[in-house]
Amino acid sequence: MSPIAAYGLRISETVASVWFISWAVRRRYGGSDKLSPATRKMRWFIALVCIGFCFIPGPEFALLRVISLIIALVFIAWPGAAVHIQQLVARIGALLR
Repeated sequence: MSPIAAYGLRISETVASVWFISWAVRRRYGGSDKLSPATRKMRWFIALVCIGFCFIPGPEFALLRVISLIIALVFIAWPGAAVHIQQLVARIGALLR
């Protein structure tokens, strides 16, 4: 297996494990909010873009890879993060008008 494929497999295992555990906890204790379709799309878009950043090679991008993985895990584990980001963007947009 190529190093990139092995790295991708480790990243996908990490993401799937965090998502499954957080989903089970949210389902059991009712901590999951209903997301609008736009918020759901934004959540997964941000998570997938951040996961994509994890594949940038080179030691000079190590910090970017770590930070993007953390952000992806936050958006995967906590759907409310997308709601808060969407509200923040709306407030900033209202201030700029």
